[in-house]
Parts: sequence; C-alpha cells; structure tokens
Amino acid sequence: MYTLVVDDEVVSRKKMQVILKKYGDCIAFNNGADAIEEFRKSLKMKNHFDLIALDVSMPNMDGPDVLKVIRSIEENYKIPPNKRTIVIMVTADSNQKTVVSSIKAGCNDYLVKPFNKDIVREKLKKFNLI
Repeated sequence: MYTLVVDDEVVSRKKMQVILKKYGDCIAFNNGADAIEEFRKSLKMKNHFDLIALDVSMPNMDGPDVLKVIRSIEENYKIPPNKRTIVIMVTADSNQKTVVSSIKAGCNDYLVKPFNKDIVREKLKKFNLI
C-alpha cells in the first residue's frame, strides 16, 4: 500500500505515518500544496497512491480544497471512480458541516481525532487496503 499523509499538526501527522508505515510505503507533508504536487508527481510516474489521510483544517488550503484538486487531477488523468485513491479525512471537529463539506469534496470516509492504530486498521479493512 502506498500512502500519503497530509496534516499540519506534527503529532497527528507523525502518529498516522507510524501507523500506516506498517502496511507499506508512507510519505507525509504538512501542507496541501506540497501534497498536491506529490500527488501529481506520483501519477506521472505511474505510482498511484492507494490511500490519502487528509487533515480537514489546515492553514492556507484546507483539506476539502486539497481534495477537490486531487479529484480534479484524477479526472484529468481519466482515472475511473472505482480506481481513484481512497481519501480519509481526518478531523478534530466531527460536526455535521465538516463531514458534509468533506463528503461533497469527494472523500471516502472520515476519522475523528484522536485516533489509534485499531481505528485506522478498521478503516483500511473497510476499503480492502489490508
């Protein structure tokens, strides 16, 4: 499994990265712009991400905005919906507005902080990633 973690909060980013490294290659960024660039690069090199764990609230570009760009890139590459990267939004705020904006942006699921390895593993199983 090839995973991208995007979170401006160091502790959450590192924690998610440590959990996901057990299942394959995992890289992490602290902002959306760098993550989008890495996503583009991965598609050009035919090394598509299987999973993106994407923080909802980040400075400059929030998670739903990053996700909209990622989904647009996938459309430009003509990746069919059933082959697109699984995106799990990670949030400390589980209110309805946050969840709805994430779903509208095209996420597959969401995860509420604080999370642990068991919760993450269940999400991975849900999408047949492990």
